[in-house]
Amino acid sequence: MLGITVCIACGDNGSSDWRCEREHVDFPASSPHALACGAAPACAARRPASDSEVVWNDGASGGASGGGISSFFATPSWQAQLSADARGKSSPLAMRGVPDVAGDADPDTGYDVRIDGEDTVIGGTSAVAPLWRG
Repeated sequence: MLGITVCIACGDNGSSDWRCEREHVDFPASSPHALACGAAPACAARRPASDSEVVWNDGASGGASGGGISSFFATPSWQAQLSADARGKSSPLAMRGVPDVAGDADPDTGYDVRIDGEDTVIGGTSAVAPLWRG
């Protein structure tokens, strides 16, 4: 092991990632060898620790954090005691859960960047991955 953390974006189109036939998680974010980076709204950082966590989801008008349960990778040891809640039914995590971490991905509160000499604001889990790496 080299001790290098590989941060991978989970996608910005919800748990189906525009594939309407079924929910799934994106690879390589689903790999147990990656730190899967999802999205939470900016206001989540200001919530009291006792409040439940929320996911970034702008509904039909925008993006939503990718994530879910892998159908390929087994549950890693660090997720062994976790459970998943799908449609109101909680059960032990049978396969790898994604994401591992989250950050602000909302383009309305995103990151000021300069692209080709122009200032703009970006968001999405592709902005969260380098945030966590930093």
